[in-house]
Amino acid sequence: MVYAKALVAVLMAALTTVQTVATDGISTQDWCSIAVAVLTAVGVYFIPNVPASMAWAKTLVAMLLAGAQAAVQVTATGAITSQGWLTILIAAIGVVSVYTVPNKAAVQAGPAAV
Repeated sequence: MVYAKALVAVLMAALTTVQTVATDGISTQDWCSIAVAVLTAVGVYFIPNVPASMAWAKTLVAMLLAGAQAAVQVTATGAITSQGWLTILIAAIGVVSVYTVPNKAAVQAGPAAV
C-alpha cells in the first residue's frame, strides 16, 4: 500500500484526539496536541516515498513532531500529567509504527505488449 505510513499517522492523530477529548473535555493544551498530531499525519503524507536509503525521512518527521507533542505537554503546566504521558506514549507508538510499516512503491504500468 502506497499510503500505509500516512494511514498509520492518521490513525495515531485520531487516537490522540479521542484520548484528549475523552479524559476531561477539551482545553487549549488539548487543541495543541491535536494540532501536532494532525501536522504529523500531514507531514508523513507529504514526504514522498523514497528509495530504501532515504526511508528514514517519514520517520524523522514523525519523531520531530513527537518531540513537539512532548513539549506541548510540558509547557502547559510545567509538569507532565498522566494524560500527558498517555499522549506522549501515543506519539512514540506513532513514530515506531511509521518506521516499521512498509510503504510499497506504486506500480507503474509499462507499455502494452503487442
